[in-house]
Amino acid sequence: MTENQQILINKKTGETKILFERESSYCHFMDEFCFGRFFIQLRLDWADQESKHQEPTLDADIYTKNAVTGKKIKYKSQKDMWHHTSIKKDEEGNFIYHFSFKSFELVLRRRIIVEDGFAGKVRIIGGSVKP
Repeated sequence: MTENQQILINKKTGETKILFERESSYCHFMDEFCFGRFFIQLRLDWADQESKHQEPTLDADIYTKNAVTGKKIKYKSQKDMWHHTSIKKDEEGNFIYHFSFKSFELVLRRRIIVEDGFAGKVRIIGGSVKP
């Protein structure tokens, strides 16, 4: 069984975030975080791959909360463009995403951790085992 983990690393602080999946989604999600009155959730969208490198697009959902009900309200603005973050390669060949929203900026590097393992049963008939 092979398991892949998608990780985003903050280039400035070195902080690492392990992304998670949701059933029936082509995305890997980062935990939601706050910026002022906004709640931001970043995701790598594999259904919308960037054409030059064929890598997932870094996308974001941004919300505010209703002061009375606490219900999330999706933030939309014609001025702030945070969707479809550009992808560049650094000098080491890593994919770098530059996310910005208002005065908030993140430069993130994507990393994949692959773990291989094999589980099974063996039945030995006759013969012998030699070191």
